[in-house]
Amino acid sequence: MEKSEIGIFYLIKGRIISEAVPVSTIEPSGAVRKYPGKHHELWSELQKKDPDLDDLNCYELPRGRVSYDEKKKKFEITADQRILEVDRFINLIIEEFHLKRPDVEFQEDENYRCSICEND
Repeated sequence: MEKSEIGIFYLIKGRIISEAVPVSTIEPSGAVRKYPGKHHELWSELQKKDPDLDDLNCYELPRGRVSYDEKKKKFEITADQRILEVDRFINLIIEEFHLKRPDVEFQEDENYRCSICEND
């Protein structure tokens, strides 16, 4: 767990773009360590670096969050169902956040629903 991270992420063109910190740097709120950053804040930074993203709305893209539950001793990947249905995407997230698969649980969250994906 010493290298494991928590944070937020987007799935853009098959790549995980994240903002993360080591889990040990965040104090738990209740039993959960949750990265305080917001998706729209990360999106603003990404748009400054990549003008191709200017026409996209941050709430329309597949995204999610990695948190840590102290009681369960598990990382939780909360994301759009479309992300959680694809092993390749799950593996990318696990790799990006330096997690071990047995230490991870998955949860779909409608707050992270990808409106672009729904129109496929």
